[in-house]
Amino acid sequence: MIRRAAAPVLLALAAMMPAAAETVVEGRATWARRAALGFPVSGVIAELPVRAGQRVARGALLARLDPRPFDARVREREARVAALEPAFAEARREWERAQALYERMVLSDRDRELVRIAYVKAEAELRAARAALARARIEREYAELRAPFEALVLRVHAVPGQALASRLRVSPVVELAELGALAVEVALGKDARPPGAGAAATVRAAGRRYAGRVERVEPADRGWRVRVGFRAPPADGIGEGTLVEVILP
Repeated sequence: MIRRAAAPVLLALAAMMPAAAETVVEGRATWARRAALGFPVSGVIAELPVRAGQRVARGALLARLDPRPFDARVREREARVAALEPAFAEARREWERAQALYERMVLSDRDRELVRIAYVKAEAELRAARAALARARIEREYAELRAPFEALVLRVHAVPGQALASRLRVSPVVELAELGALAVEVALGKDARPPGAGAAATVRAAGRRYAGRVERVEPADRGWRVRVGFRAPPADGIGEGTLVEVILP
């Protein structure tokens, strides 16, 4: 009889015990992902259609350099490739003919080597021209600055007509924050037991709850500083400076 009664007694005692206390602390949300974007190529800004405070979709145009120098460079490199391709084709035919003559013992070693050198040179020149064309096309793509994610424009550091010398230093043109990606740093007292990095957490803001995760735990002057990352739909209006509550295990 005693053994049969033990289980119900233990269950009753467990039900009477208080649940583990949660730690609730307040903090201000910040943008978790910022990006200061600039052009890796030099040029003059022709278009700058965004303003601070504007929301932009992923892939939206942020700024564009005057495309004329880039287009001209592409056409120049295309013309160079077009001019070298026939010369390379002819050099290859000459090399194949020289090989056949050499095997028939009609062509000397020296003449065969001269044809080979001409063929190798023509091939190298064509490869270099094609590489230069590919680089020119990449630079033309770099002349457009587009949003890498759905974002809020935080600052615009340039104006249309401004010249940028990016070979010396890439200057920021537009500064963005990814919408929905947020973080909050909270302080814990020295007597608190901080959660480990990667632990689950909950963030409450504007009457809603969001799943979060502890990204970083660092010792502070009077305890611990904990950074929690979370995501909130942009439609919820949670942004930098929003007062939130963080619930830690």
